[in-house]
Amino acid sequence: MRIFKSAKEDYEYIKRHKTISRLINAMIIVLSVGFMFLTVFTVLAKVVPAGSWINIVNGDSMKPTLHDRQITFSTDKEPDYGDIVVSYFPNEVIEKDPKRANITIIKRIVGLPGDVVEIQKDGTVMVNYAELDQSYLTAEAKAQTYQEGKNYYVHLGPNEYFIMGDNRGNSYDSRYFGPVNEGDLLYVQSESFTHLALVK
Repeated sequence: MRIFKSAKEDYEYIKRHKTISRLINAMIIVLSVGFMFLTVFTVLAKVVPAGSWINIVNGDSMKPTLHDRQITFSTDKEPDYGDIVVSYFPNEVIEKDPKRANITIIKRIVGLPGDVVEIQKDGTVMVNYAELDQSYLTAEAKAQTYQEGKNYYVHLGPNEYFIMGDNRGNSYDSRYFGPVNEGDLLYVQSESFTHLALVK
């Protein structure tokens, strides 16, 4: 049993024990955060493909394939038809609206460099005069592909890509601003990980 001799000694004793208690609590918090970080890092290291980047979808232009705030992963493989890509806006768009600089968009590759892309009124997309497989689209989205007065016939240059969102009725894409340059493309979506998780 502790017997105190003076008020000063009481004060020093209580102060010392409060300090020790605070240090212990701080150590517990630091260890807990460290453990949580290590756990998350270990899980991500096993799940995220090597050499890939984590993206969070912003908006509904890729529904139903991708959803707003969905976590996705990208790689830097060569883009091909049907690939989902992360891209910057073309310079022409940024010149008109500087706020779009450094903003990335996520769309699907429809046309590759040198292709002739034609969008017909029924929503059929022709690439080099052959119908493009759009099995990833809903019937409603296909019907909304053709936009009167927009880019429906384009001959792509040697470094140009034609990109569109899967939610054709709600996607600001190459139909509106034209092709994107190869230098605008950042990553190609890793299809096997597109539905891994959602940010709630």
